[in-house]
Amino acid sequence: MSGGKGSSQTTSVAIPEYIEAAAQRNLNKAEAISQLGYVPYYGPDVAAFSPAQQAAFQNTAGAAGAFGLASPTDPYGGMGAPTDFGGVQGYSSAPLYQQSVDALAANRPGQKQYIDSFFIDPMTGAAGANVQPAINYADYNTMADMQRFAAEEQARQAERAANVTLADLGYGNPGSYGNPGGYGNEPGNNASKGGGGGGYGVYRAIGPTAPATSARPVARPVYSGDEGGYGNEPGNDASKG
Repeated sequence: MSGGKGSSQTTSVAIPEYIEAAAQRNLNKAEAISQLGYVPYYGPDVAAFSPAQQAAFQNTAGAAGAFGLASPTDPYGGMGAPTDFGGVQGYSSAPLYQQSVDALAANRPGQKQYIDSFFIDPMTGAAGANVQPAINYADYNTMADMQRFAAEEQARQAERAANVTLADLGYGNPGSYGNPGGYGNEPGNNASKGGGGGGYGVYRAIGPTAPATSARPVARPVYSGDEGGYGNEPGNDASKG
């Protein structure tokens, strides 16, 4: 990017809120699934031989024996009887898996218990000792939420700034300047003195961070008073000619 002095360009990528919400749901689901542990398969892995196949094995072995050839007495090679899975004959590896798990528990019980502590109990569903507490990621704000909160906070700050008063800043009201021709007898001035300019007036300190006083000279109109003296306005001396 190039440009003249003072030029700038900002690029931002906003993730749609529905994408962030979907990601939160996926995280919640992943947290729950991670506690399941390994789920073994107890169904059939290999189909058993059909009756026709079994007959063919028997015939082959019988024909070989009739010609004096060595023939197996068990054409199935020592395989056990198949298991009936709802009308389907087959063989499952689940018994072999359970045999391995039992062997681990017998030979390394501490390690087996530690592994199980990260998952739920497969019998009761109770959480293991090392299962982390569930985290609901939907409780976290999305980017759209944060942008909305920021806009609301900016609006509140602008409203407060528009209604700031001297009292909010820790200052009182300025003192009175008095009547023309003297200090005058208004609050904040000295009525015992005649002639001269009016008092400046001060901001009185109220807040803990405000200055003690803040003198502010103020231009004032010239008042000539009555002819031949200072005038008889309040705060002046009419006896002087």
